[in-house]
Amino acid sequence: MAALFGTMITQVVGVTARLRLADAIGDDRRSVEELAARSGIAPERLDRLLRALACLGLCTEPEQGTFATWAVVTEPC
Repeated sequence: MAALFGTMITQVVGVTARLRLADAIGDDRRSVEELAARSGIAPERLDRLLRALACLGLCTEPEQGTFATWAVVTEPC
């Protein structure tokens, strides 16, 4: 079971990186609709991806349908 979740996490993070979602969200809150328009992804699918990221602690959902990144995601190493 751990291998399954590890694979899922890898896929979620990989898709997020390819879509450059942290860059799209930036330092502000963004709605799913705004991010979907920027990325070309259907809002329903993007919402599921962003909720998965929130469950992993890689972004927050301060209001329903609105997402923000954590500083650790946007700060360079």
